[in-house]
Amino acid sequence: MVGEPGSPGGKRLPRELTSFVGRRREIREIKEALSSTPLVTLIGPSGVGKTRLAIKTASTLNRAFADGVWVSELAELHDPTLLAESVANAVGLRDASTRWVMSTLADFLGARQLLLILDNCEHLTDACAVLADGLLQACPELKILCTSREPLGVDGETVMQTAPLPLPGEDPVPPEALVRYEAVRLFVDRAGAAWPPFELDASNADAVAALCRSLDGLPLALELAAARLRAFTPGQILEQIDRRFELLSTGRRTRTGRHQSLRAAVDWSFDLLSPDEQTLWCRLSIFPAGFDLEGAEAICGGEGLTGAVPELVAGLVEKSILQRELSESTPRYRMLETIRSYGRERLSSSGEEDRIRVSHRDHYARLAAGVHEHNWGSSQVEWWDRAHAELANLREALAACLAHPDPHAGEVGLAMVADLDYYWLTRGHINEGLRWVDRLLEAFGSPTRGRVRALGAGAQLALSAGDGDRGLELLDACESITREPDDAEVSAQISFLRGTSAMILRGDLDAAQTQLERCLELQAGLPDRRFAGNALAGLAAVWSERGDHARATETFEMAIALCREVGERYLLVWMLHTQGKEAWHLGSWDHAIALERESLRMGRPIGTPIVVAHSIEVLAWTEASSGRPERAARLLGGLQALWDAIPARLFQHYVRYHEACLADVRSAVGEARFERLTRDGRELSTNQLVAFALEEEEAAVEESSVTATYPELTRRESEIARLVSQGLSNREIASKLVISQRTAETHVEHILTKLGFTSRAQIAAWVVEEEASFGSRG
Repeated sequence: MVGEPGSPGGKRLPRELTSFVGRRREIREIKEALSSTPLVTLIGPSGVGKTRLAIKTASTLNRAFADGVWVSELAELHDPTLLAESVANAVGLRDASTRWVMSTLADFLGARQLLLILDNCEHLTDACAVLADGLLQACPELKILCTSREPLGVDGETVMQTAPLPLPGEDPVPPEALVRYEAVRLFVDRAGAAWPPFELDASNADAVAALCRSLDGLPLALELAAARLRAFTPGQILEQIDRRFELLSTGRRTRTGRHQSLRAAVDWSFDLLSPDEQTLWCRLSIFPAGFDLEGAEAICGGEGLTGAVPELVAGLVEKSILQRELSESTPRYRMLETIRSYGRERLSSSGEEDRIRVSHRDHYARLAAGVHEHNWGSSQVEWWDRAHAELANLREALAACLAHPDPHAGEVGLAMVADLDYYWLTRGHINEGLRWVDRLLEAFGSPTRGRVRALGAGAQLALSAGDGDRGLELLDACESITREPDDAEVSAQISFLRGTSAMILRGDLDAAQTQLERCLELQAGLPDRRFAGNALAGLAAVWSERGDHARATETFEMAIALCREVGERYLLVWMLHTQGKEAWHLGSWDHAIALERESLRMGRPIGTPIVVAHSIEVLAWTEASSGRPERAARLLGGLQALWDAIPARLFQHYVRYHEACLADVRSAVGEARFERLTRDGRELSTNQLVAFALEEEEAAVEESSVTATYPELTRRESEIARLVSQGLSNREIASKLVISQRTAETHVEHILTKLGFTSRAQIAAWVVEEEASFGSRG
């Protein structure tokens, strides 16, 4: 046995020829892991920078290992029987004996204090697992750092996910702040090397940010894109990004084959999969964003697969093709856009794309039908949350209906957009719902039931947003092709909308009463009591406007009893608000405030922006009426911003009270103070406005005083990151910020993606560091 670590035959750390950007936290975490465990494996997708991270970390540890740091590069090794010999060569061992190489290697390393890097283990996973396990048992001072697409599965192994570099969000960011994102900093660094005249400035900042997002923050892709600046501007590269696999390659012969181009890197991962895993990868690329296991099985299973989808999904997660999203509810999965684009390309050439696309469309049409079925009752919020989680897939399914304009696809699309009516309404997507209604009605003109229902849904959305002209236009079109005996449900909806529009648009209480009573008659024999509850609520408002408060109270109680009977929450939130308005009419200020605040609290987990706005409106009237005009002024200012954000308008029959309140408050506090107080209100976020309305003063002041927004995150994401650092769950965050739990989960996912993290603990640690840094700057 010949050789000592450090002899000419050994492989020391390679010299870094380009600067290393970012990853300080990851380096620290890897070092901490190596201090407490003998084996650490860095896993992640192609091109994410596992090798550079391992080498950079190791370069900081040379003095910690008396016998040095050694690298065994395995990318070009394809025979697992030669693994031990390859590692022996890497550490400088040359053995002319006939002994088993593994035994010789174990004896050679013995009690030496040494860090061994096994780079690119994914195609030799089993052999690397056996070698690592054997060496660690025989060599007590040995530490091993591996890079791989998947874990080795050895006892004592610490697996660490290498995520893409943190990315900027969609909001414009000035160049000086943009370079705080590691993905941008890497691109700018490599761009300057490729094309020295390049500078990040206001003219190219948006294109650079969008390019980094399109390339998922993958270091390899960013470096290859930066090299193209010799020929193109960032904007021109972005315009060609759909051709990323042809565009992103390099002529540098010193790169390994799989790093010569983005396609070669992803080909390497694809070729290491089983045929079933390859097929599923391609089929899963039909999902534009995340998906759950139910969707994967329904859309991508069956013909052509011999394995079960759950096991195959688990395998793709292990091999870093799929990423599991952090969720407190149903597990969801997603692909990086580069991985998805590769799969879509292969799916397109497989002959399966049309079948998978139709399967995807029909699955999400069934989901939309489920949402409609549960719009009324105790599980409505759960189903609206499901729809919100699948919004990207629902959009894709609706777009597929328009892309193939046959009558069946049209009926599917029209039914979907109608089935989602209350989702569009409650989750702040009224305008989007109306756009889908318009596009589908234009594409499919036959007087089918789907068209009737889509017209009714569109009318409800437009009227809810305060667009009376558009709402009545759609309602007229709906009524013109509806046959009452054949469709009592649609007829009941028409009567309900006729009644509410008569009241909220024209103040015609007689017409409102007639139509709402007719709605109740039509609903009598239907299992879905949604419009019966709505009609009772509307009639209670009619009696209230007429001053018949006894009858209003009686009708309110009937509507509330109906809601409580089935666990209905959305309408109950409306009822509490309307009762609060009735209490205000009666001069019961304390009771009015209590009811409106209960409506706000109950509405927090549901997501009801229009109800929130109307409740705060009545609270403003009540504050003014009870001698607190300054609070009323701030609420009125906040409402201006809230209506713009929804976007919608105050119901017409509220307007006279609103204008009277404005006049009274302005008179009470004076013009200058009124302007300042309303400006203060406009600057509050929605959750700060609600906290102020609820007199959660401490929370409102605390949040408004924290004005710093982390450059890496949007204002909302910065807010949520702070709450995560305080240990709040997604459910608690949702309640505090007046958003749904699913929306909170989505924000947390975006934060993890942008920062390149995989856990809430990492977010918390990052916030602590950022706040300390901010404090030292301040």
